[in-house]
Amino acid sequence: MLKDIASVPVATLVYKEVDGRKLGLHIFEPPEGLSSPRPCVLLIHSGGWTHGSPQKYFRIAKPLSEMGVVVAVMEYRFIDETIQPSIGVLDAVEDAQDAMRYLYAHTRELNIDPKRLLAVGGSAGAHLAAGLALFDDLSDANDPSAYRPVALVLFNPVIDTSEVGYGNRLLGDQWEKFSPLHQLKPGFPPTLIFHGTGDQVAPYEGSRAFAEKAEANGDICLLITNEGGDHGYYNQSPIFNETMDAIQSFCEEHGFL
Repeated sequence: MLKDIASVPVATLVYKEVDGRKLGLHIFEPPEGLSSPRPCVLLIHSGGWTHGSPQKYFRIAKPLSEMGVVVAVMEYRFIDETIQPSIGVLDAVEDAQDAMRYLYAHTRELNIDPKRLLAVGGSAGAHLAAGLALFDDLSDANDPSAYRPVALVLFNPVIDTSEVGYGNRLLGDQWEKFSPLHQLKPGFPPTLIFHGTGDQVAPYEGSRAFAEKAEANGDICLLITNEGGDHGYYNQSPIFNETMDAIQSFCEEHGFL
């Protein structure tokens, strides 16, 4: 991989303002001199929809940018415990849609290729990334194509919100509407999933079932399994570098790099 890429964003762009709060996209640029327009990744951090920060994912943004990709690490709203939790998850879903919509609307200014605009996320952030391809009926969005990613990379995703998955208690009787596994339909974009069989937060079986269902639908869904890996196994060395290499290979194979 190329070296000497900044480990901090070069800019923070406000993609929306809601309830007096400005939500930003932290931008990482690839090396100078690479051909343009460039591919772009919307990167969504983890935290169970209740906490976390974009800064936690700057470590992932840097090697992605080294591949020649513009990376936008997004901020989003969390669950407000004073209201119904499913409403808070819906806020986060809508924020992800608006962040991707912003990138599509500013491809010229950001010098990015709208045909190579991917979403990448971990855990609850992976849930929001997958939701960009699935959750049209949850919001007032009237043009889903304005926020559809062309491909997805998901780390230990919250992919099943049933009683055997993650988030069922928070989502209550709304869980099925928010479950990527249960909303999956043909035409899902090419997807790469990393998941450990020892994950005690977002169970591995959800990703296995999702990948099998996507492939049965005729779509591309590659599941890379780490035997015994916990919820954040991919952050460990040397697995982290191997994970980044696998992402690069996947993107090259499918024409995104």
